[in-house]
Amino acid sequence: MRRGWKTALVCADTFRAGAFDQLKQNATKARIPFYGSYTESDPLVIAIDGVETFRKDNFELIVVDTSGRHAQEESLFEEMLQISNGIVRINRENKIYKNSFFFRLAT
Repeated sequence: MRRGWKTALVCADTFRAGAFDQLKQNATKARIPFYGSYTESDPLVIAIDGVETFRKDNFELIVVDTSGRHAQEESLFEEMLQISNGIVRINRENKIYKNSFFFRLAT
């Protein structure tokens, strides 16, 4: 927000207990809008719903937080690719800059 970007945070970490509450608390402290779910267990659904929700409100920088990645946890890497591909698919009409798992939606 300090740089003038309308920023939001999506919690798609369904793996770690407490991730939702911790991220929500940090977002509240930073005064950043937050999206997540206590009930949805599919991180892809949460990520896409969160990005679509914030896109409708013209957010420019949407940070999608996912489960931690470990080189030997292939399923988590696959999950990250699915989330990335899902977000790119819903944002085809925009230029998307990827750095790690941060997306900046060009205006």
